[in-house]
Amino acid sequence: MSRKFEIKSMNLKFEIPDRCNNVFIVGADTYLGTHFAKYWLEENRNVYGCGTAKVLSEDLKQVHYSQSDFASWDFADKSFDWFMICLNPAMNTISYLTALKSFCDYIDQNQLSPHVCFPSSFMICESKSHKSISEECILDPHSEYEMNLAIAEQYLNMRSCHLETNLLPYVVRLGEVYGDEIQRDDATILPGMINSAWQAAIAGEPITMYGLGEKKRTFTHIADACRFVIEYLKLDFAPRKVNVPGEKMRLVEAIMAMAVQYDVETPLAAATQNNVFFNKFAGDQVLSEALAKKLIAYEPRFNFKKWLSAQEPKTAALAIG
Repeated sequence: MSRKFEIKSMNLKFEIPDRCNNVFIVGADTYLGTHFAKYWLEENRNVYGCGTAKVLSEDLKQVHYSQSDFASWDFADKSFDWFMICLNPAMNTISYLTALKSFCDYIDQNQLSPHVCFPSSFMICESKSHKSISEECILDPHSEYEMNLAIAEQYLNMRSCHLETNLLPYVVRLGEVYGDEIQRDDATILPGMINSAWQAAIAGEPITMYGLGEKKRTFTHIADACRFVIEYLKLDFAPRKVNVPGEKMRLVEAIMAMAVQYDVETPLAAATQNNVFFNKFAGDQVLSEALAKKLIAYEPRFNFKKWLSAQEPKTAALAIG
């Protein structure tokens, strides 16, 4: 079965095959991978995935998961609506690119025609405080972590241009993603500046302030991020790149809210960490939402301060350390 479309102005008729209801997540054990798996399952999709962990948490027992070294693949006998690339960008660059290349080589060698979604980040974008970051901004990574994300965007785009491939990459850029919806048995460190500060505060540790924290960021709860991206991937004619919308907030507002909630100190960073090259709070990093709002009637369910106020304060044991 398929769906028929017609563009009368061009006298063009075509068909799109019906979706098969299957999704595969490369890096299903990572922070983004586990959350996308959770929300795809809530959409009643058949979720498959691989990662370096032996097993996923009990929350994700419905995922068809296998441990992988990202060097060999075996899904040519199944059809998938989407592949999601959620590799951990904290990997060293050579390992990260090797895994990405191995995946693309397998796609080409087996003549598959997948749609590939890559969750990227505002962090790799050139920051200009006087305007929002558009989908077509210049890439300007400053660390190996950011370089891996930038490499993945460019590499997938390059591979999609080869004559022997039908790979179609779609990039979704995320702002400051925060929160955790997965019941974890290990001591997993949640990625991102806000998650790191939140975990420090829960443990009774001080939250370092870089500069005055007056710069703005786009904040998006992980649940809202996943829901928006899934709605975007349901579109028949999605643009190849889109910013995930969120809440605009000054960093000092978020840091001070956590400091008050958990009664922790907010010392200033050392002078060497506050220059233009090392200041983690430097520059506004606000994503443009124009395209996102044009595509999807998106209503976020989470507000950062309301979410934070609902979190459990640290226990006496945690406060002692």
